[in-house]
Amino acid sequence: MSTIKPQYWALVIIVLIGLWIGSGIFSKANESSNNLDISENDNDLNETLPLVRYDVMKSKNYYSDFKILATTQAKNKIEIKSETDGVIFKIPYPKGSFVTKGSVICELEVNDRQEIFNMTLAKLENMEAKYQSSEIELLNFAKANLKNMETKYQSSEIELLNFAKANLKNMETKYQSSEIELLNSAKAKVKEAENNYLSSKKLIAKGYAPKNDLITKKLNLETAKADLKKAENEIVSRKANLESAKADLKKAENEIVSRKANLESAKADLKKAENEITTRKANLESAKAELKKAQIELNRIKIKAPFTGIIDDINPKVGELVTKGSTCAKLIDNNPMLVIGNISERNIDKLKIGMPVDIKLITNKILKGKINFISSSAEPNTRTFLVEAIVNNKDYKIKDGITAEIIVTIKSELAHKFSPAILSLNDNGIMGIKTINKDNLVEFFPVDIVNLDDNGAVATNLPAILKVITVGQDYVNIGQKVKPVQYNIEQNE
Repeated sequence: MSTIKPQYWALVIIVLIGLWIGSGIFSKANESSNNLDISENDNDLNETLPLVRYDVMKSKNYYSDFKILATTQAKNKIEIKSETDGVIFKIPYPKGSFVTKGSVICELEVNDRQEIFNMTLAKLENMEAKYQSSEIELLNFAKANLKNMETKYQSSEIELLNFAKANLKNMETKYQSSEIELLNSAKAKVKEAENNYLSSKKLIAKGYAPKNDLITKKLNLETAKADLKKAENEIVSRKANLESAKADLKKAENEIVSRKANLESAKADLKKAENEITTRKANLESAKAELKKAQIELNRIKIKAPFTGIIDDINPKVGELVTKGSTCAKLIDNNPMLVIGNISERNIDKLKIGMPVDIKLITNKILKGKINFISSSAEPNTRTFLVEAIVNNKDYKIKDGITAEIIVTIKSELAHKFSPAILSLNDNGIMGIKTINKDNLVEFFPVDIVNLDDNGAVATNLPAILKVITVGQDYVNIGQKVKPVQYNIEQNE
């Protein structure tokens, strides 16, 4: 917002317009009366030059300020609400008290919340014990059993099936060869023994052989018959062994099937154990959630301050029933204090975040602050931008919502400060100042006034050193030669 008051501009413009119009009328009608002095010794021009008074002005760095009408606003201001239903048991602090973050503002009656918390805690401990023991009780046992069943199943082909097959093959070979090896041989021996016996008997009957030969041949026959019987028994035995080997093979195959079934059962037991552990873990997590919920509900009976501040108001009383969402108290944190106002779009570029400013309170007390926030978007109706300054309020004496001013001090680059009375208008109505060059000719410089108050006007965009006409500027024209007289006066600082 501009600090040049409208009444100053109006006064300056009215005076300059009047002087401009008056200058045009009276300079032609009373040319001799408009000249302040006549040089009688000017032999070169042989004419009368108007006399003007001037002063040499040098540019300096000037400080100007502008004010933003503002209002103090607490940094944090909230209503602390209850998050559960209950009856007010205690209000530790009265309103107006200074409290730190975490202080209990309102406390509700416990009721059954503590009992519920204790029950959920016991349940959680039980679930934790079950879950922690499940790895030993279930998972490790199931894994070991599966490993055992896998080993048994994998070794069964060597231990059982191959052995049974080899034994069967051996028994089959023995049985198949027994007829040739045993029975046929025994039969041939019996046949031979019978033939020998009959031949001996005939020879004895004819008297060609002794009777003792017949006895020997008969013994040989009986022995051969016994060997035949023995061979037949051996074949029966080998056949029995063959059937037994077949039964062993069948038994081995059944054992493999049984071991495979045990392996699948062990896999199922492991899966069941893993599912049981998953269930126990889910129960544990559920118990944790229930305990957390019970803990939160228990904690909610103590309504605490979310930040350090002052209790501005307390709504309920001890013994009063409050419901979820009811306001317990209003808490204000006004250190540091914010000072918020609106600045015009003309001055918005003069502000920067972190820029130091003065904060003037309604009591005329001036404090040091700094710009904390500048809005990036103008308010559509007023074309102003929200500005926020921050000021220390550690003694908490600055109140929330009071009128204040943000005073922004601006340092110009190089400027001249002078009385607004020396301003004039050129033929195009442009405001500026009239000066004298080295040839004593009148020049006109438009001015860019950056500040105007009771102490004078501050203008930029002018040469560093000027001979400014201070008296008679309204009676001379641009380009006119004049007779200057220097009159040293102090510039308004």
